[in-house]
Amino acid sequence: MTSLQNKIESHSYHEPNSGCILWTGPWFRSGYGQIKINSKNCRAHRIAWTVANGPIPHGAHVLHKCDTPACVNPDHLFIGNAFLNMQDCIAKGRRRVAAGDAHGSRTKPERRPRGTQHFAAALTEDGVRLARTLYAAGDTITVLAERFGVRHSTMWAVLRGKTWKHVR
Repeated sequence: MTSLQNKIESHSYHEPNSGCILWTGPWFRSGYGQIKINSKNCRAHRIAWTVANGPIPHGAHVLHKCDTPACVNPDHLFIGNAFLNMQDCIAKGRRRVAAGDAHGSRTKPERRPRGTQHFAAALTEDGVRLARTLYAAGDTITVLAERFGVRHSTMWAVLRGKTWKHVR
């Protein structure tokens, strides 16, 4: 038995109802077990996988079939990638996909920088009002885009109300 196996076994116990082997040692705030190896904090379930199955492919994730972050049972673990991890999370109801009115930009609009508060703003509120006035008076989108130093698509979005919605 390797020293890593000993470390895992000495810091875990078998939960009889679920079959999980639960980590009892230090934890990350996320609930995953923590093992220190060569002065580096590692996730216990990844080490358990490595001990049981060999090296984890570069960039791979070690996922839980049991959905228990503290579980280090190799039979409850499988290899995946970030996409599979997220799909598994959504399918099992652990993560809600926020869309529409549930999206953060709608539920907490004050957190989203608008207008000149946004780091990439190329216009000002006054510039948007002027561009809309000139457009209503007959100037073309192309002319306005050149005048304000923005792309045609940016000016189109401003004039159609797709961006800068807060400016009246």
